[in-house]
Amino acid sequence: MDRIKYISFSEVSDACVFKADNNQIILAIFVDDGLIAADNEDIIDKLLTNLEKEFEVKKGNVEYFLGMQVKIMENGSLFVHQTNYASSIINKFNMLDAKELSIPIDKSHTFEQKEDTEILSEDIPYRQAVGSLLFLSQVTRPDIAYAVNFASRYLSKPTKAH
Repeated sequence: MDRIKYISFSEVSDACVFKADNNQIILAIFVDDGLIAADNEDIIDKLLTNLEKEFEVKKGNVEYFLGMQVKIMENGSLFVHQTNYASSIINKFNMLDAKELSIPIDKSHTFEQKEDTEILSEDIPYRQAVGSLLFLSQVTRPDIAYAVNFASRYLSKPTKAH
């Protein structure tokens, strides 16, 4: 990261996000993945020329970054989503026939686990499903965070109701 600071970038809110002094360019880095957002192509080209002196760089328009789909809109803004990831969760956990809801869970919903309630088999990957949804909720779907939190309360003894 010192090499990045050397070419006039400083850290902002996160140790892997850098901004140039002129505030016209942002560089996000995670391990060996990087993303550049800037006002114009010339600024990006100059940065890439500097980065190529220190790093191996692969150029191109971003479509995926760290598990997120990225779409460049007509006005130049970025639209970040995880449609493919969400679809893969539905397929992976055989939820294609699940009932679609307008809201993930009603906040007034309570679930009392009765002593005689049958616990799900260890073969059913409840924890894996909740973990997949947790990633989705943290990255692009904060609207499902409450429901995922609710489901995570039953990781040790999930039932069909969950």
